[in-house]
Amino acid sequence: MKKVLIIVESPSKAKTLSKFLPKNYIVKASLGHVIDLPEHEFGVDIKNDFKPKFEIMKGKGKVIKELKKLAREVDEILLASDPDREGESIAYHLYNILFPINKNIYRIRFHEITKEAILKAIENKDKIDINKVYAQFARRILDRIVGYTISPLISKYYLKALSAGRVQSVALRLIVEREKEIENFVPERYYKIFAYLNKDNKEIEFELKKYKGKSINKKSLKTKEKVFEVLKDLYGETFSYEVKKRKSKVKDSLTLELEDILVKTPIEGFIEKIEKKEEKKSPPPPFITSTLQMEAAKKFNFSPEKTMKIAQSLYEGKDIGKERVGLITYMRTDSFRIAEKAIKEARNFIKENFGESYLPSKKRTYEKKQKGKIQDAHECIRPTNVYLTPEKVKPYLSKEEYLLYKLIWERFVACQMKDAIFEKQKIFAKVKNAEFVTSQKTLKFDGFLKVLKEEDDKSILTPFEEGEKLEFNKLLARETHTTPPERYTEGSLVKTLEKYGVGRPSTYATIISNILKRGYVEKKKKSLIPTELGVKVNDILIKHFEDIINPYFTAEVEEDLDKIEEGEKNHIQVLKEFYFGNEKYSFEKLLKQAKVALLYKDKIVKKCPKCGSYLVIREGKYGKFLGCLNYPNCKYTEKYEEKDALQNSKKG
Repeated sequence: MKKVLIIVESPSKAKTLSKFLPKNYIVKASLGHVIDLPEHEFGVDIKNDFKPKFEIMKGKGKVIKELKKLAREVDEILLASDPDREGESIAYHLYNILFPINKNIYRIRFHEITKEAILKAIENKDKIDINKVYAQFARRILDRIVGYTISPLISKYYLKALSAGRVQSVALRLIVEREKEIENFVPERYYKIFAYLNKDNKEIEFELKKYKGKSINKKSLKTKEKVFEVLKDLYGETFSYEVKKRKSKVKDSLTLELEDILVKTPIEGFIEKIEKKEEKKSPPPPFITSTLQMEAAKKFNFSPEKTMKIAQSLYEGKDIGKERVGLITYMRTDSFRIAEKAIKEARNFIKENFGESYLPSKKRTYEKKQKGKIQDAHECIRPTNVYLTPEKVKPYLSKEEYLLYKLIWERFVACQMKDAIFEKQKIFAKVKNAEFVTSQKTLKFDGFLKVLKEEDDKSILTPFEEGEKLEFNKLLARETHTTPPERYTEGSLVKTLEKYGVGRPSTYATIISNILKRGYVEKKKKSLIPTELGVKVNDILIKHFEDIINPYFTAEVEEDLDKIEEGEKNHIQVLKEFYFGNEKYSFEKLLKQAKVALLYKDKIVKKCPKCGSYLVIREGKYGKFLGCLNYPNCKYTEKYEEKDALQNSKKG
């Protein structure tokens, strides 16, 4: 029987696979990447087609030594790192290390860790997807270029060790610009008028929607005078009222004192018309990476990083009773696609546990509209076995693992169930020249809400009839105000990054984690707020690198990376376009301009007569002299004199 070595990324994943496979399979973990760009040097030869200087990562020598030893002892090697670009690059480096020892090396990919999926992957062993590898190389090199060239500039400018990242800087920009919007926001005051009546032991609120045939909006009741104009028309010239004052916090630096006008005199009206209709609500699609991060942030206040860590453990496998089981499919995906087998299993489960009435006549499928390529090779995030209900696995999971698994399980089952049905009624009440409206709804059929309890609307509709006379016991003119945009939360930032096409499923958690760790942003309650340092760094980046530190450009880069993966673009060409430039921008040019502005702003004396660059004050063996900033391309020099210093100080 031939011996086979399978290399995965994590010990947990290795443990799960070992439980499925015969004893002639040896499963080992590489512990993530084993090869990368050097830690303390640039490591990219720009002049030589951006050739990367890859080297063995610190602490990985022992792992590589063990894998080489095993490679000599087995008949075949299967590289089983994660099925994404990063996983493909890990497999590529392992291939290059082990191929001189053992030529029988293959790539296997699976999106769930179940016995069936693993055996199928082994049966369909493949070769390395070099386009995927090149796409990952391009991303890594782009990030290295930006990080290693911009970071020293802002560090020297602030005399403090700082760093800038290609995608993280876009996230920082979004947060800073939102904070500036909030700071500059000027609230607009206006009133809303409500009428209240008691019916069937309930107080029902109607809102003024039309007055003298015109719709009411924020501009209609901007002043107290306008409110009294309406009240006088309804009650006559004399009526009694109370003014109640309250405070409303608009933003951190502004609290408004507002006035409410309460009229307790009863007033009569009647029901002019009633609109009744049935409303259907469809279930949301199954989770993808971004929506899972958003929902976990909203419901459990999990950071994207924490969500992905928990999801990783569910994917890699847990001991459920006597079995080791991978509970969910791969958690880095932007596709809503569901395997046919999983749909059939879900429909059988729904029929057996909830009955035919909850099962749609046809399976449900979902499509995602977004900028950039959808990673459709991956499925959505779903349970690998729908019959492993949250309650069945609860004893074997931590509290946080259980919460996330339950969230994924419920969303998946719900996505294959019938619509919920609501009965709605809209009641239009006439009071002289004013039209007041209220809406009510009740749940007629819970459908998918049987599982996914997003709403718990079991209220009974209050019966009304057209022409029915009403007595409103009070009217309230409530002063309110427009509100500033909300600060980003981790969930809403992920949503915005996805909307722009910035980053991909594997990057959202890292993006947010980095700007928090660097001290550019802090988290207060759930809100992301830029620090003073974050604002300063952002201002420098936008001033000098606005062309590349923006969502639209970053999304274009993501599209280029997708095209590399698809074999539609050459990764060297993409790197050249980014660095040397095209008709839109040139990173090299921006970098040179930024160096002049940030590092030599106090040393520039005059223009270079030879090349048109700048002569700056330099120091050599024999003292100060003027040298061209474009050195070594331009070697022009001049003698430094005190008048030059005087000229320079006048500029400042």
